[in-house]
Amino acid sequence: MGESWLVAWVRPSAEFETVDRLKREGFDALCPAHREKKIVGGSRRHWRGRERVETVTTPAFPRYILLRSAERPWQAAERVDGVTSILRQIGSPELAAALPDIIAQMLTGPKGDGILSDLDSTVEHIREFAIGSQVRISSGPFGGHVGPVVGQEGRRVRVLLSILGAQRRAWVRVHEIEGAA
Repeated sequence: MGESWLVAWVRPSAEFETVDRLKREGFDALCPAHREKKIVGGSRRHWRGRERVETVTTPAFPRYILLRSAERPWQAAERVDGVTSILRQIGSPELAAALPDIIAQMLTGPKGDGILSDLDSTVEHIREFAIGSQVRISSGPFGGHVGPVVGQEGRRVRVLLSILGAQRRAWVRVHEIEGAA
C-alpha cells in the first residue's frame, strides 16, 4: 500500500471505533474531526433548564476515515470490522485511490492527529431578556412583530404579541430576537 493515505467508507457513526480497530491491526488511521464545545442536555420534556457545556469531537466527514500502512496491503483493511469499503480509482476497481499529499496534509490537521479545529468554535451563549423588555422578532413566522418579554426558558423566549386584534403569547427562539430600539 505504501505511505499514501487512502479513504475508507465506514459504518454509520462508527468512525472512531473503526479507527481504533484499524490501529490494532497495524494500520495508521485517523478520522478528520472537529473538537468543539456544545450545550447538551435539557430535553424538551425532562431536565429543562439543566443544560451543560461539554467538549465533543465530531467527524468532519461522516462515514469517512483516512488510513495507510507500509506493511499491510489495503485489501486487509476491508476485512476489518466497521470498514465498508476503500475508495477505488475510477475505471480501475482493483486499485485503491490514493489521496493527493496536499489534501492529506490538510485533513490530518496541524498536529497530525486529525483534529481540524480545536475548540475554536465558541459556546453558544444563551442571551437573557428581562421580563417586560420590548423585543423585535427578526425572523421566523412572527418576524417583524414587537412585544414585551413575559418569560424565558433556556433558548426560548415567551413574547406577548398583538395578532389579529388579540394579545397572544408565543414562544420564540433566542436567535430570532433582537432588542427593540
